[in-house]
Amino acid sequence: MKKFNLPIDDCLQELKDALNAGNDIVLTAEPGAGKSTVVPLALKDEPFLGKKKILMLQPRRVAAVAVARRMADLDSSEPGSVIGHSVRFSSNVTKNTVVEVLTEGILTSRIQKDPFLEDVGLVIFDEFHERSIHADLGLALCREIQREIRADLRIMVMSATMETDKLKSFLKNPKEIVGKGFLYPVQIEYQKTSGGRNFIQELGTEIASIVNNSEQNEKYLVFLPGVGEIMGVSDCLAEKLRTKHEIAHLYGAMRIEDQQRLLKGGTVPQIILATNVAETSLTIDGITTVIDSGYCRRSEYDEENGLEKLVLGRISKASAKQRAGRAGRVKAGRCIRLWSKSEHDYLSEEEVGEIFRTDLSTTALELAAWGCRNLHEFGWFENPGKERINKAVELLKMLRAVDEQGGITEVGRKMARLPAEARIARMLLWGAENGVLEQVAPAAAILSEKDFVSETEKDPDLEYRLELVAGRRGGRSYHFERIKKSAEQFESIIGKSKLRPDSNLPCDAKQPTEARGAKIAEALRKALLVAFPDRVCMRRSEGGEYTSCAGRGFTMSNEGPLKSARYILALKADSALRAASGSGKIFLASKIEAEWLKEGLGLPCKFAREVYFNDKNKKVSAKERIWYGKLLIENNESAINSNDAEEAANVFFPAIMNDLKGAFNLNSEENQDFCSRVRLLTKTFGDGEFEQIDEKWFEKQLETVLGGCFSFKDLQQYTLEQLYFMGPARHLRERFDRLVPERFEVPSGSKIKIAYGDDLEPVLAVKLQEMFGQNETPTICEGRVRLKVHLLSPAKRPVQITSDLASFWKNGYKQIVGELRGRYPKHPWPDDPQNAVPTAKTKNRIAKEQSNH
Repeated sequence: MKKFNLPIDDCLQELKDALNAGNDIVLTAEPGAGKSTVVPLALKDEPFLGKKKILMLQPRRVAAVAVARRMADLDSSEPGSVIGHSVRFSSNVTKNTVVEVLTEGILTSRIQKDPFLEDVGLVIFDEFHERSIHADLGLALCREIQREIRADLRIMVMSATMETDKLKSFLKNPKEIVGKGFLYPVQIEYQKTSGGRNFIQELGTEIASIVNNSEQNEKYLVFLPGVGEIMGVSDCLAEKLRTKHEIAHLYGAMRIEDQQRLLKGGTVPQIILATNVAETSLTIDGITTVIDSGYCRRSEYDEENGLEKLVLGRISKASAKQRAGRAGRVKAGRCIRLWSKSEHDYLSEEEVGEIFRTDLSTTALELAAWGCRNLHEFGWFENPGKERINKAVELLKMLRAVDEQGGITEVGRKMARLPAEARIARMLLWGAENGVLEQVAPAAAILSEKDFVSETEKDPDLEYRLELVAGRRGGRSYHFERIKKSAEQFESIIGKSKLRPDSNLPCDAKQPTEARGAKIAEALRKALLVAFPDRVCMRRSEGGEYTSCAGRGFTMSNEGPLKSARYILALKADSALRAASGSGKIFLASKIEAEWLKEGLGLPCKFAREVYFNDKNKKVSAKERIWYGKLLIENNESAINSNDAEEAANVFFPAIMNDLKGAFNLNSEENQDFCSRVRLLTKTFGDGEFEQIDEKWFEKQLETVLGGCFSFKDLQQYTLEQLYFMGPARHLRERFDRLVPERFEVPSGSKIKIAYGDDLEPVLAVKLQEMFGQNETPTICEGRVRLKVHLLSPAKRPVQITSDLASFWKNGYKQIVGELRGRYPKHPWPDDPQNAVPTAKTKNRIAKEQSNH
């Protein structure tokens, strides 16, 4: 058996025996033992494979390419012949390839095309401790294939640091094999930083101090949380280093060629500032010291608003061990951890599976394409939970990738064929179907990457970034080759997949250039809306404050062309800032139009007609409202129509009862007088015959008239008197007028209006002379109620008030007649008023009329 002079050599025979006996394998061995490069080479010719190939999964493309090339070197074969790699947008395999190293997402795509993995004998999941969502899904799918169809398929899971009990209970006849020993020992040192506010500056200062006080020819690998920290620390080191070290960078977004060049090492000592892309499976030539910041950035999914957020956090003990292992590859090394031993004791043992903290929609789409209708019944390695599964399926329904029963749609099948996240796939598909793929593909590539525009530039518009990539803005130093290449590859894959129609342009080629450009820009924005229907936000202030369709508050820079946009899509945002500022932060956005929402490009709008009482206008009105999620995007007044009658009555009735005076104009003289007449009747005769006018009476009358009334003005076309004698009460009208007449005919023949008033003492205000000959006090209510007589002068001024007219003629008249004769000499003032002729005329007028006769 070939020896590779690595610690893993001691386990190879045991591995072969177990696999040939039909076992699955759980292999743990220290970093640097040779798992990734030696195990596949040692197994590639074993009988259990039956001329089938080995697939080995790596969590990162830089590691996948590096491991494949290293194995090819060890095998003395050309890269891509016996050993090859497949990563996103890059493949180096042939029909003779026996060992294929691929990134984890490629496996699920492979299973969609080859559901039984017909040409595969062994699938190796390397660095499984990282627990990426693709690794979990790939493992579950392979186990399902093995259980249902391919009992001969072998599965091996490898890592230096992983919890093995769950794996052993999940796999078929698993055999746990433990490798021993580092290639070289690594000394662990703890060196706590001060933990001040300027995190990057302090890291740079501490790292510079370590390098300045160490041997000049040491080569360092420094683990930092992200690219921002790499750039900041790099600037700091450039100022503070007293050595001749070259400062280099290593992170996932770099070109593969640049990454591979760095792995080969340089001619001068280096300080390589890296993200956790360098944590596993990579051997960087010459590394003797690892400096570990102890931090990383993880993508986490905000369940509340459906947004991904990058969270800075402590690494686990497992990650710390992996990082330390990078130092023991070429000779004894050391690892300097920038935290204390006591802090280390409190680190979590291992990483939380990505499946518990990221968006599951792409995973759900892959399973739906695979034929799984019920994700709750799928054989997960670790079930992500009912709520998270349901939210993923809901997003796929939004994207129209699955139907209401969870079955994949034609749109979903096309999306699943694209090597992109679910939203990006939907966007690309819409662009292809609507003739704007050339414009949508770069946007999709930008959205698939970390934003290359710094927040300090304060322009969140996606189209600004598209102009940078297209070279329409000068004076920039960004390198856009990766984005351009991704866009080209998106277009190529869609073309090969025959997802693009022959012709379906969004505008007439004969249109002026400006008009065509506007049409294409509109189509691009619509493609974004189709892919991000739940990210619609509406401006709520001129200061860049927005509300999302989920009801969350966000802020966005008020610079650039989006400052005038009422509606935007929050393409990249961080909701984590809400706890500190009350709002999240939008970093990348695109303008959209409300009309597109109403056209149904995004989520279904809710159209509501609300009938309500307009207190200002005192009438029932209607509002035509359109809701997009929790955003009210249209709110128009509308006239009440016949279809609203029942709802209008339900709304109008309580408004009337809350304001009876206003509704029926009860303060008008006519209505007040009628109410007084009714009150007098009910007091005099009781309410057996005549009803009181109270709330109960109003409720009953409204049953009759409410159907045709929608405003107080409509109600006020009826007087209370008209309402009172509607229906069954109409036969009481004559008796009512007789008992409480509106007017009383006095001896002169004049019909004088009775003032009933609120005090239930009706008043007859009449000129004294018109009452001559009236010896008894006038009465109403069949003689039960006397009228209070206000006797007036010819000038209609009160001269006497009496409820006993006979007594007045006998006594009171004599006391005032002299004064009246002196003040009103033209009018008759007889000595015997009880027998005098009643009149409202002057003496001259009476004489003249008599002479004419």
